[in-house]
Amino acid sequence: MYRNDFTADGLTKNFTFDFPVFQAADVEVVVNGVRPEQQPTITPNSSLTGGTISFSVAPSQGSVISAIRLTKITRPMDYDPAQCVDIEQLNADLSLLVNVLKDASGVNVSAMQATSLLPTLQAYVEDRVA
Repeated sequence: MYRNDFTADGLTKNFTFDFPVFQAADVEVVVNGVRPEQQPTITPNSSLTGGTISFSVAPSQGSVISAIRLTKITRPMDYDPAQCVDIEQLNADLSLLVNVLKDASGVNVSAMQATSLLPTLQAYVEDRVA
């Protein structure tokens, strides 16, 4: 599980998290262990390797702010059996699934371990489509 914790100074409204996300909805923010009534704005960076949490009002001094990645389970693509499979889209979908599983299990699987499965899966799909 990816998580960043921050201690508020009572003045700062923006906090930068440094874990990968697929979309803003993947980031859950809690303050002192409770989800705030007014959720802050989550803005992923352009490379989706982190982003910014922006509160409209600075959290109280000493508050503990936690940003937690909880990748939403979605089905980003339906594959038409009559069409060729787009390998790049398939790889993106598999990456999403790997991250959902990592978040659910609390295990931080390395990118090397996850991507080592992709050639095998790609060969399987290409064999089935051919």
